[in-house]
Formats: sequence, C-alpha cells, structure tokens
Amino acid sequence: MSRFVSLKDKGRNYLDTVTGETVSKRQRDKAMRGSLSNEMAAKMNKITNPELAVSRPARGRTSLLKKSETERALIAAARIEDEQRRIELLKKAREEAFIKRTLQRKANKKVTPKHISTRLLKAGMRGARVPFNTYADYVTMLKEAKATGKIIAYGLGMQGYNENTGQDLSITVFTLASVNNKPLSEEVFEETFLEERESRMYFIFQHYWMHVAFSNEYAEKRAATAKSRKSKRK
Repeated sequence: MSRFVSLKDKGRNYLDTVTGETVSKRQRDKAMRGSLSNEMAAKMNKITNPELAVSRPARGRTSLLKKSETERALIAAARIEDEQRRIELLKKAREEAFIKRTLQRKANKKVTPKHISTRLLKAGMRGARVPFNTYADYVTMLKEAKATGKIIAYGLGMQGYNENTGQDLSITVFTLASVNNKPLSEEVFEETFLEERESRMYFIFQHYWMHVAFSNEYAEKRAATAKSRKSKRK
C-alpha cells in the first residue's frame, strides 16, 4: 500500500497514512523525492521518461494527459522530434559563432620579427621557431643566424589556419639546410610559398617562420648551465 492516498478533491491533496496528515501534492512529491529539488526531478523525468515529460502541461502548450493513448503518443513523438531539432540547431549556431570569433581573432593577429641570437634557445631544447613577414626579413635573419656561430641549420615554413574550422596549421616548406648556404633567391622563395598556399584552398596565410637549429655541443652546454643554476638556488 502506498504511503500517500489521493483525496480526489479540487486541491489535489493527499492523505499521509503514516502521520495521518493531509498534505498537498507538492509536499507529497517532496517527501517522496527527499532532498531532490523540483528542477532536478524534472530534468531526471525528462531523461527517464521523455514521452510523459512532453505530455504534461507547460508554458505555451496544453496537457496531453486527457487525450487518447494513440493521440498522446503521436503528439509526444512530434514534440520530442522538435526539441531534438531545436537542440541541434542551437548546437550548430554555437559552433558557427565560435568559429567566426576564432577566425576574426586570427585574421587580426600580427607578428613582429625577432632578432636571431643565442637567447632564442631555451634550456633542454635544440632549436627555436621565429616568425617573420617578408623575404627581406628572411635574408636578414639568415645573416644573423650565421653570425651567432652556434646555429648550424635552418628551415622555413608558414603559419596559418583552416578557414572552415579555425584550426591552426603549421606547414614546413623548406627542410633543414646549412646556414652557410646562400640565401634562396626572392623568385624561388615567393614562387615556392605561393605554390604551397595555392595547393591548400582552405589555408589562410598569416606569416612565415624560420626554424633555427643549434649545434648539439652548444645546446648541451646551455642545458648543463641551466641545471647548475637551478641546483644552486636550492
């Protein structure tokens, strides 16, 4: 026997057979749920019994509980389908808005070329990547790399993003070559990068980059120095 018995009055009250008190429907629901709030219970009902949830009265719609079982099932199914469609459209709109914000941020991104020096090398690393904008920047950076006496090779590539998804893309165009080699001609530089960009219709170019590789001896020396300084601090 259920603890609560409906009194079938206009106030939809119930008799608590344990205490003998007359309680409202809300008090009955609270007693049956324990500490679970009305909002949380509604969310759980929506998951466990979606057809019953959409059949109940809500703002902007009438109750289906008094209709026949067949009518209730058909209308409930339509409401569930509409809700799923609404959720999918909302999710798609949010994804599109996120991509739009990402593309706007990337389109406005600017780079300032750095001077090539041994300061670029971080402890534990053997190379560093430096952004630049023009062929003239490349020539200057290559001269600086050679002048350090510690950089032995360099490679070139370009940074950009996918115009459809906003995903960052880093593309290597020229693999590592000795810094002692002559600089690429401006014609080869421009034509090769242009060909790589045109082969990727989705690619939005942002800037070029140069990857410089330090000699193993110098990289190990920097790592040992950093380790020594760290141990002294302790």
